Amino acid sequence: MNKEIWTEEDAFLLKQLREAMGLDTVALAIQNALSNAQIQQLENGGHTSFYSPAIKAQAGRRLLQKLQAPKS
Repeated sequence: MNKEIWTEEDAFLLKQLREAMGLDTVALAIQNALSNAQIQQLENGGHTSFYSPAIKAQAGRRLLQKLQAPKS
């Protein structure tokens, strides 16, 4: 997995995890200091809301890590 590229598989996983937690894109955005447009682009493609594809990938990976973290 190339950490510089946000893949369709990453996008699918993010959407699955978000939905499993019962969150909409707005709630996830607010909780993570991102815009709704950025969450939508992470899940559905596009990159105009990010400075670069690498920053998009970094933001997406942070979200995946947070959503996959065990709850205490």
